[in-house]
Amino acid sequence: ELPAGLYYRQLDTNEASWTDATLQYASPYLRTLSREEANLQLVAFDTNRIFLAWDDNLLEQIYLQRSTDGGATLEEPALIDNRLAEDAPTAPGPAHLRIGMRGSALLLTWQAGHESGGQCTQYSRRSLDQGNSWEETTLLGSLTGCLDNAQFLPTDNGLILLGSLNDTAYLLAWDGARWSNPQAQETLASFTNPET
Repeated sequence: ELPAGLYYRQLDTNEASWTDATLQYASPYLRTLSREEANLQLVAFDTNRIFLAWDDNLLEQIYLQRSTDGGATLEEPALIDNRLAEDAPTAPGPAHLRIGMRGSALLLTWQAGHESGGQCTQYSRRSLDQGNSWEETTLLGSLTGCLDNAQFLPTDNGLILLGSLNDTAYLLAWDGARWSNPQAQETLASFTNPET
């Protein structure tokens, strides 16, 4: 039996078959996760640039891995964030890493409880060179909490981050340089059928 962890396979189009699975990240903790608890995101931005992000919930770490050759090879996983020694014991650990891209700029967002009081906070980090180097981690606008089910939506002018907080949907826009203030979308949180 293979050790618990994250494996990668690639479709060999010449052979019309899958390559053998190669271990990318070993962790016995991953075996204990349910489908609902697992967070894994694979994003292909073009035929060459592929990014893989995941959470190791029990170790409270989040990772990003990159391929610049269409998945033929993967770079070593990069630790994006982890629980800090000074975090409050009840603070949430880093989780729910999401990937967005606009041109050659790569944007990550995730949640953690590093701020004073240990409240959940949404963080952001960007790379202007497709993940070769990274700017400092910043707080995501004036959001007072963490978004549930956050996802990036591409637009002609940037990216939209959509998620919910306290049963209200929020949109935040990223123009490639900065985040907008969160905009509550009450009409998205529920639907009233005029027929009933």
